[in-house]
This record gives sequence, C-alpha cells and structure tokens, in this order.
Amino acid sequence: MKVIYYRKYKVDNEKGAQYIFRLFEFTCWVSTCHLEYGWFRIFGIGLHWKHKKRGLLFSERYGYSRYLQIGKWIIRYLPHR
Repeated sequence: MKVIYYRKYKVDNEKGAQYIFRLFEFTCWVSTCHLEYGWFRIFGIGLHWKHKKRGLLFSERYGYSRYLQIGKWIIRYLPHR
C-alpha cells in the first residue's frame, strides 16, 4: 500500500499536463491544465474553465448546465462524483 502517490501525465501533444495526488489510496487532487482549458477536483468537488473560442457545449447552449463567463473565460462547477 502506497501512502503518498503523485503522478504527472503529458496530454495533448505536450501542450498540457494531468496531475494526480493520492494519500492512503484516496484521491485528494486531480487536475488537467492546458492553454485553452483546464479543470481540477479537490476531494471530488471542482471547477472547469475554458476559453470562449472553444465554443459552448450543448448543455451550456440550451441552459441545462449553468456557467459563469468572466471576460473570455467560461467557468463551470463540477459537482461531487
């Protein structure tokens, strides 16, 4: 059993990275960072952000999920998994 586990993965042709941190086999932090989007979760709850030029998802366009737009960035809440 590993007490502390940390791993960095390269994603999307090295323009982004994914990070995972586990403590006693419990996931404490998971995140993905990129130039145009990213998300993170702390103990299962998190935020997702993306640049406006990436466009809105179906659920965002038709009001099924709420988002906050600050300048050119769109921010959404990620509920507990």
